[in-house]
Amino acid sequence: MEFSLFAFLTLWAVSAEPAALLTPQSATSEIRPELSELLELGNRGNWEEVVERGTDLLKTNQHSPELYLLLVAGLQDMGRYSDCEKEARTFLDKFPDSKNIDQILYLLATCLKQTGKSDESLLFLNKAEQKTGDESLKKTIQTARQGLLAKKKVGISLSGALPRDKQEASFAQRIELRILVLALENFKKFEGEYPDRLEDMLAGEYPILKKLPADPMNPGTTFVYERQGDSYSLPALTSSE
Repeated sequence: MEFSLFAFLTLWAVSAEPAALLTPQSATSEIRPELSELLELGNRGNWEEVVERGTDLLKTNQHSPELYLLLVAGLQDMGRYSDCEKEARTFLDKFPDSKNIDQILYLLATCLKQTGKSDESLLFLNKAEQKTGDESLKKTIQTARQGLLAKKKVGISLSGALPRDKQEASFAQRIELRILVLALENFKKFEGEYPDRLEDMLAGEYPILKKLPADPMNPGTTFVYERQGDSYSLPALTSSE
């Protein structure tokens, strides 16, 4: 399993404070012995049995967030990522105020990563970090997020050979601008806002750009850029259209 899971699996149903989670019609108290058995099975790594027995229990116990948590954990561990995603989203719909929601958000993020949904995975990792009070889980979330960002921030390299004439320069400018706009949108996706300066995209362990782009129409200079609130001004972009 790529991301550590079970160290953070805390089932409130078998703790001293289960009541805060349960709705009046919940059947959790009736299946607490079964939950304890499933928790022990998971602790021994018998996730297939957890999923099999948990699925059967869910047929008559739809109001147990703890049971859903165990099922999601088992599906994730078995590599059944699509099923894990489905059950995790069901949990979020049914139990939005659950004390286990940080763990579900984390598990959902790991499954989304495994199915190639990196952007959505980052979104749920951020939500999990905001919800959790567990410092160990928070550190694991931060490590997972750094790994995703390292793969996505590939360090775009701009500016190749100099163009030979004005027509080539104009074409090269349009290409460089398209890539620059992509880099700006990437920066906003990860940081939540556009950079104050183009140089900001060179910063950090995994920079968006390896170097600032040169304007082929004005050799020796980079593009003029100005952040304007939740947008930006890039005059060369307008003049090249």
